[in-house]
Amino acid sequence: MKSYQIKLIVKSGIYLVLFAGLVFFAILPTLNKYNANKIKLEQQTKKFATAQNDFESLVKLKKDDTAREEIKKNIATFLPDEKSTSDFVVKIESLSGELGIQIPTLSTTEPKTTVKPTTTTEDDGTAKSTAKTGTTAETTTTATKTTAQNNVEFSLNFSNNYDKVQEFILKMNTLLRLNSLESISISNFNAENSNMDFKTTGKIYYGK
Repeated sequence: MKSYQIKLIVKSGIYLVLFAGLVFFAILPTLNKYNANKIKLEQQTKKFATAQNDFESLVKLKKDDTAREEIKKNIATFLPDEKSTSDFVVKIESLSGELGIQIPTLSTTEPKTTVKPTTTTEDDGTAKSTAKTGTTAETTTTATKTTAQNNVEFSLNFSNNYDKVQEFILKMNTLLRLNSLESISISNFNAENSNMDFKTTGKIYYGK
């Protein structure tokens, strides 16, 4: 074999060894590191997505809590736990000021208490057994007090034109306090300026 062929074979072997060393000591570690970083990146991406979902859930819960608190606040305003007659008077005064109406008389009345008679007849086994001897069952009448619950009566009156009266009634229906107009009275109507005397009685309600 000629010397140049031997040299060529030796060089090829050296290059092959060098390439194998390059693959083993440089390329393979780099690939392994790349794969490890890729796996780590995927894990971090999943964690980030989970954290993002958790954050969005917390934001939604906070919004829901805010909405619930707002609803509770509106309910407490519309139907308070206590009578809050002074609060109702303030609302009426604010409404009259908004409409340019002067209300000379505005009063509230506590719930009325009525007395309901209750009849109780004692007719047990003893009464039955002694009926032959002339013993009769005893009848007892007691009075039970019944209080109108969860409302306070009010009455008010003012004088103004038809449009103002109509607007006042409509505003009462949208007042931030549950109420009902039980009776409406209109008198002394003046055809020239449409003024009239308006009087109404009603009820405001509370929760407890």
